[in-house]
Amino acid sequence: MVYEGVFLNQAVTVKRLVPELAKDEYSRDVFMYEAKVAAQLDHPKIVRFVGVYWTTVSDIGSVFERMSGGELNEYLAAHYSELVWTRPARPSMEERPASASDVELPTKLQLAIDVAEALVLLHSFHPPIAHGNLSSKSVWLDGSGTAKLWNFRPVGVEALAHSMMDTSRSGTVTGTRTMDNGDICAFGQLLVELDWCEPAQSHLRPVETPADALVMSELIEPEFTSSCPPVVTQLARRCLVFSPYDRPTAIEIFYELRKLADSER
Repeated sequence: MVYEGVFLNQAVTVKRLVPELAKDEYSRDVFMYEAKVAAQLDHPKIVRFVGVYWTTVSDIGSVFERMSGGELNEYLAAHYSELVWTRPARPSMEERPASASDVELPTKLQLAIDVAEALVLLHSFHPPIAHGNLSSKSVWLDGSGTAKLWNFRPVGVEALAHSMMDTSRSGTVTGTRTMDNGDICAFGQLLVELDWCEPAQSHLRPVETPADALVMSELIEPEFTSSCPPVVTQLARRCLVFSPYDRPTAIEIFYELRKLADSER
């Protein structure tokens, strides 16, 4: 349950544990463990954690900075006709018409770079942190159009919640190479969604494989619009390959997207 609120004269977003679940000790432990993870992450591309509140044992919630731009999926739906992957460099203030607005929508490429930058931080820990819940609903935008990650569901949090393990030694919640690569696959789907400005599932088609292929393979082939840069289509396909060990790392993704952005300037 998510609400808007005010804390110390500051606009905030409140994520409250559903009352029915709040009565269960295990669910409370999981919720608080997730809050503990969020409290350790300080980065401009991750929604800032403010704190935790509780009035009773069954009324608890986490408090985050207010993200006035809303969820990315809603943003894409509202601006699908205006958003582009890249745009020409803007004219200087002297060359720009007096009527031109200084406020413009972020490009799809910049939104992708913002998310990739957040993943670089998460996966740079040793062992890496797996977001575990990456989608357009877990990416929010602030008033300037910057995309930030939130709503973490670290892989393995349920197994760790009861012990409320001391994370100070490792720095935060940990994940294996396979776990953090779930984030990479999800990022590939996010690139498809950015391209179409609608849920990726409509543009991911199964690939026919030989009968002796891995039973659990569920291979998919993404479809893209004609305006999607080749670098992005290739990157998304690499993110969506079956083997997690064949997918690019977060830092590789960030580097490729950043290089594309620099080439468009």
